[in-house]
Amino acid sequence: MIRKIILDIDGTLTDMDLKVDPEIIDSLRYVQRQGISIDLCSGNVLPVMMGIRNILGLKGYLAAENGGIFYAKGSIRKDFSNEAPLAAFELIKKYFNVTEPVTNRWRETSIAFNCSGDIETLKSFAKEFPVSIQYSKFAYHILNKNQDKGHAVNAIIEMSSVMADEVLVCGDSENDLPMYIDSVHRAALSNSDDRLKERADYVSVDKFGKGLVEILRFHDLIE
Repeated sequence: MIRKIILDIDGTLTDMDLKVDPEIIDSLRYVQRQGISIDLCSGNVLPVMMGIRNILGLKGYLAAENGGIFYAKGSIRKDFSNEAPLAAFELIKKYFNVTEPVTNRWRETSIAFNCSGDIETLKSFAKEFPVSIQYSKFAYHILNKNQDKGHAVNAIIEMSSVMADEVLVCGDSENDLPMYIDSVHRAALSNSDDRLKERADYVSVDKFGKGLVEILRFHDLIE
């Protein structure tokens, strides 16, 4: 029985233009009214995620910056710092043409950027630091070692009164793959990265919000 749903936001709840299908909002609110917690797990920053959570009418946990910082039960928990990501980014900026999203000013455990150059060469420059670089389809993220959405899912389970096999996860991009840990229910969208589809127990026919509605229906969470 599913008691908790952990969802990515951009490209999963939203489409690639960051628009949300009204049908998924109504569906998630219905599921929440049945006593199932709906948590959001994103590479975005906590202030933005809190706004999205409020607009959607959700009350679950938030895992921001790919599992770097959490909001749960009215408290903030920070598991990493941004010291190593900042140091790596300073080096990268010397050799590559990168741009920063305005949300970097609110990042506490990571750095996001976009780059038009060769990303594999860029990653090699960052190897001297204890960081990894992941892609979300919207930006690259410089993260601390062991900071990823797998850490986020495990932390949420630890903070909750649920077992892993009572959790449903869904995402769409490379940085969502660590969420697909053993024992949880794993769903992917038709627009998801192929590696997520291979790992998923169920892949929707539809994409984005309509695909999520399909996933909820498949798991008998909505009619």
